[in-house]
Amino acid sequence: MSKAPLSFGDFSQRLLMSLAQKGADEPSGAVDLKELAEADALGFRSGWIAKAYDLFSQNGWIQGSRSIGEDIDEGQVAFLTRSGLEVAEQRGFRSVLRSEPSYLALEGTGAPHLLETGGPLLVEGFPASDRFVKLDDNNPDVASARIALNNLVTELTLRAPNDLFATAETRMAVVSELRTFGDLLKQPLVRAQAIANAINNNSTIKWLSISALGGAVGNYATDILNNLARIISPIIGL
Repeated sequence: MSKAPLSFGDFSQRLLMSLAQKGADEPSGAVDLKELAEADALGFRSGWIAKAYDLFSQNGWIQGSRSIGEDIDEGQVAFLTRSGLEVAEQRGFRSVLRSEPSYLALEGTGAPHLLETGGPLLVEGFPASDRFVKLDDNNPDVASARIALNNLVTELTLRAPNDLFATAETRMAVVSELRTFGDLLKQPLVRAQAIANAINNNSTIKWLSISALGGAVGNYATDILNNLARIISPIIGL
């Protein structure tokens, strides 16, 4: 087993990317998650494969089956769903030939290296629209955006004005979308354009900032827009 990465979150993102690439290489058939992780040299600890299977299944990102044996990580077989592929693309996936330098590898794995630019960290060698930004936990803009997003989800779930949404189902669909974006912001490395898409003039967050202007929902949405724009504007010129 290769050296374990820093966290389960790091591993699960890499495994999701590997699943997406496997689906692009071999569109038919499911794959054994442990075998895939080992083939792609993804470091993992005992139990992480099973935990990732549960996480992906609960979010509807995979379909598959499991057969539990002596090794908890064996027998987890799955393929990526359309929803799972969309999440992978939001997190920076694009299909590559295996003979090319791996687009899927993150910092420290042989991928194009991260450049210190004085602002966000960029991945050298990609056009601006495909560059990555490192979401440093110590960056106050990152921390503030995450807090504002959590507050926005809570406000929409518990206290948002009814006139914002036509139905309760519409409200919860927006909450689900924001939670998915929250998962993206928890990752250590994110494609800058994925963040830009979530905060542009046609985005849900932008709509909330305008529709609920002056209220808690509007204030939280505006905080998210401002903090994330500061993070990615040096990269893509927002």
